[in-house]
Amino acid sequence: QNQLRPAIFAIANGDSTSTHANSSGTYLFRLPEGTYTLYFDPKNQNFLPDTLQNVEVEAGETLALDRLTFRPRP
Repeated sequence: QNQLRPAIFAIANGDSTSTHANSSGTYLFRLPEGTYTLYFDPKNQNFLPDTLQNVEVEAGETLALDRLTFRPRP
């Protein structure tokens, strides 16, 4: 089992903030309301990065996203 500790970037209007997944693969952002692109960097050359577009963040709400599985590089 390969334990990845990816970096995750939340990008909106040219600004970005980042965090890392913990050992169980979960992460948390505290973001202002808006629409974000999430970029997932596996930080491992054997896997491809991934992106989620149009993630809507609403004020005072918690948003849980589906689990993301990194694809191996061909």
